[in-house]
Amino acid sequence: MYPEFSSALRRHLLLLPVGTATVERSFSTLNRILTDKRCRLSRLTPDHTRHLMLMSLEGPDVPDVRDGTSKEQNEMDELLHAA
Repeated sequence: MYPEFSSALRRHLLLLPVGTATVERSFSTLNRILTDKRCRLSRLTPDHTRHLMLMSLEGPDVPDVRDGTSKEQNEMDELLHAA
């Protein structure tokens, strides 16, 4: 019906990059969650796994404790020692 539009659309679709990074990231996250030991000891249900995946992929960024200040590290050491 619209040959020029169809032709332009086809050219642009062929130029779109095909990326698999998101899928690979999801599989890596799933592999970290579904370890043999965790599945054996805690009996993860599919619902638990889904929630853990959502928290991991879409949850807030968790700061790396190694990037903390010495004061924060000392406070964490005191907390761990008290526990």
